Amino acid sequence: MASKEFPVTLMLAGNFNENTGKYEVHDPVSAGGKYVTISCHMGRERKPFPTTGDPVLAFEPGETVEVEVEISLHDGKEHLAAQAKELDSALNELVDFTKGGRSLNTQILMQLVHANSITLTYQMPIPKQPAEDASELPQAAPASAGEQERAQASVPEADRLAVRSAEPAVAAPSVKTKQLITRRSTMLMASGSAGQDQPPLDPIGASSGPADGDYKTSKTINLQRTTRPLTGDVALWLLIKLNADMLSWTNYASQIDALFFPGGSAAGDSGTTGQAKPLRPHMLDGTQQLSRRRFLPFTDTDAYRALKVATEAFVVTWGGVVPRGPDLPQIATLLAFDPEALRLANERLGLTITAEGPLGEQYFGKTGSPTLPYLRRVVQALQGTDAAASAEEAFADATRNDGAGMGCREGCLWLEYWNNDISAKLAYPPLIELIWSYWMEEMQLVQTMNAISRRFQNVSSGPRDPLNQIELDALRPLNNLIWGWVQDEQHRLPIERRAAEYQHEYGFRLIGRAVPKMHAADNRSKFLAAFHTLLNLCVPFFRQADDTTVVPDGFPLLNALREVHLILSEGAHNQFRDMPTTSRVEMMMQQWLLARPEFREYLPRRAMVAYPEPWMHSVESMRKLQGWGDTNTYQFWQLATTGEQIVSSIRWSDWNSVNDPVNAANWAAFFRPEIQTYIHSYRAVTGIDVGAEPVDVQVPGMHLLRRLNEQKGIKVA
Repeated sequence: MASKEFPVTLMLAGNFNENTGKYEVHDPVSAGGKYVTISCHMGRERKPFPTTGDPVLAFEPGETVEVEVEISLHDGKEHLAAQAKELDSALNELVDFTKGGRSLNTQILMQLVHANSITLTYQMPIPKQPAEDASELPQAAPASAGEQERAQASVPEADRLAVRSAEPAVAAPSVKTKQLITRRSTMLMASGSAGQDQPPLDPIGASSGPADGDYKTSKTINLQRTTRPLTGDVALWLLIKLNADMLSWTNYASQIDALFFPGGSAAGDSGTTGQAKPLRPHMLDGTQQLSRRRFLPFTDTDAYRALKVATEAFVVTWGGVVPRGPDLPQIATLLAFDPEALRLANERLGLTITAEGPLGEQYFGKTGSPTLPYLRRVVQALQGTDAAASAEEAFADATRNDGAGMGCREGCLWLEYWNNDISAKLAYPPLIELIWSYWMEEMQLVQTMNAISRRFQNVSSGPRDPLNQIELDALRPLNNLIWGWVQDEQHRLPIERRAAEYQHEYGFRLIGRAVPKMHAADNRSKFLAAFHTLLNLCVPFFRQADDTTVVPDGFPLLNALREVHLILSEGAHNQFRDMPTTSRVEMMMQQWLLARPEFREYLPRRAMVAYPEPWMHSVESMRKLQGWGDTNTYQFWQLATTGEQIVSSIRWSDWNSVNDPVNAANWAAFFRPEIQTYIHSYRAVTGIDVGAEPVDVQVPGMHLLRRLNEQKGIKVA
């Protein structure tokens, strides 16, 4: 397999030689080790560093030098933990991630799970003035306090998980929230695990209990926030955060650009900046496989078909959170022993995890394939039926490290495997929630694309059609993409199916002229009251947590979490799994189309508003033109992204078997940014403060309709 290339910013040490008048760059091979080999070539001729004498290469001041650094792993994957530590250290010495982003590190490490070598490329500018030699060349930064702490925690005696309360005297740098959202996944596994002297009475329930290990509390007398023991379900919450990062617009646009425009020339067209990031190997394979299966019976729709295939491959590759056959142990390690994930847990829970212990093993199981305790309990309830025998056999197949029982393995896409193999449905649920699609629907994302499609077909919305002057000329690539979108309308989800499923899973009702009247057979009418009660209880909990003289009680939260979990479980049937995935694919395609640069000319926009995702400009412009409301699209986007994470953490955790309020308190502390963001954005969208009494139980659609009528009344007056 050819080595993948990653454009990065390298930190190569160099100095100006007054005798020769040239800049000398030092060989970075010292960053390697026993399991990691590093070789560097510079210049157009790809000169290697000399093996004898002084390992430096000299260059003229002011020139730009091409640099290629090849990193390879050896000794197989049986030394995975040692390889991961050396690789993490090497990357921190070589790559400046403040310019490339932590998501770039994630891509590099994920590639090394499947291949043994990568190539880092860099255009290195040599400074012109000799007096500025040391300052202009990127220098390797000294190890931070956090890195020194991780290095001390990697000694052999770190066989157990030690957690102590965070002390103000420790000069450990705080991890920025922006870096936590785009954290990297590394392959760092601690050897061994702390066992219990006697097996617990409920082994499944023990998965969510306090983590094994010794806990040290502060001996000093001071006022600080209350810290609680680390619980095993933190591993699931970290996985949910990782899944949200992988399904983000930034990653989606980068992957599509890397697939369609390998040279990075069209990166700006879809809203990304800089060069397109390398493809994940499985996405390229999945796109090629899907391309041979997805056909459209229409002429001149190849561009749209390519977008549809690539988007589906992206969702099932990045959003599945499902390892493939031989990669089960490695992926489990990535999710359970990620140093960035540990720092996220430390930051949000107020802990200091001093050693990477068996946190992920405790929650997901010590077998090769991670398994949620909630789904294991579902299987346990099937004992005595034919389904129980099938489930046990499926678990046995899924836990084989050699991947012998993984169905079609590399021969098919993950989604096909997931639909055909019960082991995938039990052990690897995709963390995609339909609530994301609901808030995108209320944002009028789908209606924006429908309005453009009608105008494209020369259908007017009335005598004062605000889109009357929009003309998509045939010279632009967008024209043919919209043509394919219109032709394929019969193969997409109609609004009535999505509206019915919103009621089935959450009790949310779409209100509008485009929504046909229907009578739902099953409606989660109690979900909104239970969910808003939970959010309402979080407000005083956070207030008490900030008071260093009060220890907040997590038991009310635990009861509310149980209630919401039960209601969500009742709606996990029929279209529960296929509808969110299909709806996500279609709406992400709409976002990509609306982010095309052609819409900058067709739809007026406010250039000074810095939206986090470029398609939001087009939706906001359409809302203003059509008079669909004056609430900014950013608030709907916040509800979609944070709501999906909150609901996933409630649905997939085994709250019915949890009796310790510490789990609920940790949940609130971990998802505090998402919960507070959701409460604020819900008030901005509906005008209802969920944190105030009494708890609002009206569906959001009614509040949106009320605010729209109020806006129209103000305009008339």
